[in-house]
Amino acid sequence: MKKYFTKRNNKYFLYLFVIPAIVLYIVFFVYPFIQGIGYSFTNWNGLTPKIPIQVNSYDFDNIIKYNIPKEIRYDNFHKTILQKIKIESDREFVRSLYLPPYPSELMKEIIDNKIGNKIGADNEEMFYFYYSLADDKYIYTARQLSYDDLRQFIKYLKTKKIISLENYALKENINERDRDRLSKILTDINFRKPLSAKERSYIEKFYRNNGSLYILDNKIKLYEISKIRRLIARVGYSSIKFIGLQNFIDIFTIDERFPRVASFTIFFTVFNVVLINLFGMILALLLDMRFRTKKALRAMFFMPNVLSLIIVAFIWTFLFQNVIPAIPGTDGWLGDPKVAPYSVIIASVWQGMGYIMVIYLAGLQSIPQDILEVAEIDGASGLRKFFSITLPLLLPAATISFFITLTNSLKTFEIMLALTKGGPGSATESYVLNIYNDAFANNMFGYATAKAVILFLVIMTITVIQLTVMKRKEIEY
Repeated sequence: MKKYFTKRNNKYFLYLFVIPAIVLYIVFFVYPFIQGIGYSFTNWNGLTPKIPIQVNSYDFDNIIKYNIPKEIRYDNFHKTILQKIKIESDREFVRSLYLPPYPSELMKEIIDNKIGNKIGADNEEMFYFYYSLADDKYIYTARQLSYDDLRQFIKYLKTKKIISLENYALKENINERDRDRLSKILTDINFRKPLSAKERSYIEKFYRNNGSLYILDNKIKLYEISKIRRLIARVGYSSIKFIGLQNFIDIFTIDERFPRVASFTIFFTVFNVVLINLFGMILALLLDMRFRTKKALRAMFFMPNVLSLIIVAFIWTFLFQNVIPAIPGTDGWLGDPKVAPYSVIIASVWQGMGYIMVIYLAGLQSIPQDILEVAEIDGASGLRKFFSITLPLLLPAATISFFITLTNSLKTFEIMLALTKGGPGSATESYVLNIYNDAFANNMFGYATAKAVILFLVIMTITVIQLTVMKRKEIEY
């Protein structure tokens, strides 16, 4: 009976606690983590929603009624549309409605025929309306190449790192007759599966018609958003485009700030890890001695760790700008690119050494006093006891301390943001602060996520090596 009761309890425990815990872990950690990695392979700017919150009436009709994509990738436009259209007049019609992917900064060179002649002299000329982002108006004198030569032209622009836009964009305000014809052509070649009447009705159900705009209902549920996104994506609407490994390639090839950011992060990590552990161990050794005020001193040295790094940064900003400059020859701590990195390290070490001190104190108090007493009887000096007995037996505490300080140093962000904002210049811009700037200042979420993935791999690799090496050197007693 007792055995059966235990099994039944285990069964209830599994269903009531273990399985829900696993489900919650997957939902709130694993899925967002995998989704975050997925963003690193996209050009997501972090601003445009996955589905349109509001759409003008013209675009909304194109999306759900006519099945006309607003943008088409350059390669898809040629391979899956133009090459599949059999009737030449239909092919020319589609070409006339989509604007080719010339970047606006090349507009003058194209118009003045300074670039097109690099491909060849005998080219068929076509003229289209093209929307200039620089002039904020439509222009119609942009010289175009024939579409056979256009591919070579785009390839040339990419090779020279000039091209910036890769999508063909649908012209605005196309009349209803042309939209009907375009929709029929795209449907006939199976470029996009058209939405059924039921699917169109489902999308319209959650959008409020506000005259010129369709606005998404703010009470819509998550599963309804997910379904609408899948439906709209079928007709080419997407704010997130898959670009493969391009983000990772750009980080190591064209990102001019990356070498400086990486070098400062390495510099900061080395000094921060060494100094925090060094001072933490020294404080632990001193405060492990027997004297009256040691408890008060332990609390005092641990107190900075209770403070947020933002508060610590404000404290040290006041010290560096108002107190320390009163000493002759100590000005320019935060304004000098050569000195500012050391000011960040000082503030970080001051804040972090108290916590590491506590870990080393715990390690010291776990060392059997019998071993130290025997060594003292044998005539071992204080330094001899420290290097031969205390330090080897402190390795488990050192392993934990180095692991904590190493990972925290590589991820440090708040103190740079509050103390120097990464300046002067980029002298104190850490890797995580650089990710923050790319994501929230430059609206490059996909690119920033790629940097975060690299940081994750670096931290995982370094910490695995550090833990493996230090674990092997630990001594059991």
